[in-house]
Amino acid sequence: MELQRRLERIFRDDRAWLLLLALATAVSLTGNLFGLLYQVTIVAPHLLYFPIIIASYRFPRRGVLFASCIGLVYVVMVCLVPPPAAGGIIPAAARFVVLVAIGWVVAYLSLNLKEQEERYRGLFDHSEAGSFLVRLDGPVPIIEDANFRGAEILGTRAAEMAGEPFRTFWDDPGNLEEFISGIRKDGARYSHEARLVRKDGAHVEGILSAGAVSDSEFIVTLVDITDRKRTEDAFRQANRELNLLSGVTRNDLLGVTGRLSEMLKSGKERCQSPEARDLAGRLWEPVRYIRRRLELTKYYQDLGAEEPVWHHVREVILNEASRSDPGTVSLRVWTERLEIYADRLLKNVFSNLLDNAVRHGKGATDIVVTYRLAGDGLDLVVEDNGPGIPDTDKEAIFEYGSEKHPGLGLFIDREILGVTGISITETGVPGSGARFEIHIPAGAFRIV
Repeated sequence: MELQRRLERIFRDDRAWLLLLALATAVSLTGNLFGLLYQVTIVAPHLLYFPIIIASYRFPRRGVLFASCIGLVYVVMVCLVPPPAAGGIIPAAARFVVLVAIGWVVAYLSLNLKEQEERYRGLFDHSEAGSFLVRLDGPVPIIEDANFRGAEILGTRAAEMAGEPFRTFWDDPGNLEEFISGIRKDGARYSHEARLVRKDGAHVEGILSAGAVSDSEFIVTLVDITDRKRTEDAFRQANRELNLLSGVTRNDLLGVTGRLSEMLKSGKERCQSPEARDLAGRLWEPVRYIRRRLELTKYYQDLGAEEPVWHHVREVILNEASRSDPGTVSLRVWTERLEIYADRLLKNVFSNLLDNAVRHGKGATDIVVTYRLAGDGLDLVVEDNGPGIPDTDKEAIFEYGSEKHPGLGLFIDREILGVTGISITETGVPGSGARFEIHIPAGAFRIV
């Protein structure tokens, strides 16, 4: 391994290639001169391929010129040696053409290879993500190269990372083994979260991805998400504290409004004066309004508290249906492979839609759930064959406290879906059944 690295360093130096080229040129021309003098003109010309290939590979922009020079020297040597030892000027001219053609082909291929290498090197060196070239052909993964950003994330210099075991910067050996096993099995690894250790001992939270570039080497990219993780933890802690405060305040106020409602009810019953009873009744309405507002905070308490997740639509709907009594209503769900990215409270949306179809869709016997691709996303449709919803009420049913649909159900449903940009509307034909159309934007659904 050490010998291989030394040889790689040597052949990165143009001086080593120039020395090799000079030696190959001297040997090939000397060999051809003796070949012409001693009439060995079949094998000797093939020696000229070596310096031409070396020059065209390492210095492709000068490869054709060098091949032409070598070819001309060979033709001059043939002309200076009297026939028949030289084999004639026509075969020499043909060899000249072949030598130039070989130089051009090798130079062209090498130039393309160098352009791709420079493109890769530019991406590697100047990426905003940390990049590492890691060798896997031994028991311990070894870092062969690193860019500036990768070294900066790990608190060291790129030159110092060459030859370092990859595990030096890994906090959990088991996590590293999982990462390496995934690469060996699939040839790639994506979005792998890990905790790394800087040279100064500080910890770095990162997301790593890797792809194999050969049987024994792979490129690892590292994105530092330490600040993001800290921010997420801070938000999560703040959300827990706010939820605790909200819960305590809500419970206290509900208790107060509950007692106030009982007092107003009792007072109304005891009052002899019609005016006093009317006043007690009118006071009860704002108390009821306050209680409904407090109940609303309970529903909102967990909304958006955690990151959205992928939901298998059919499983969620069937699970919610199993928890309720559908009566005589049958349920058909034609969404076998559909998954959507939504808030963790998505199950409440489907539970409420099913419950509405059973309780409010008087006469409904069927609930059908289907989906179709739309131009800018996907529409998930939940429909029944009940009486439907009048056109004038289609938007009002989603409003909080609407007289057309008292309660919080559809209002909360729209808020839950809106966390990930999903919308819901009612598009049914009155008299033919309710039809709730849930529009899911591109990127928030997948068909697996």
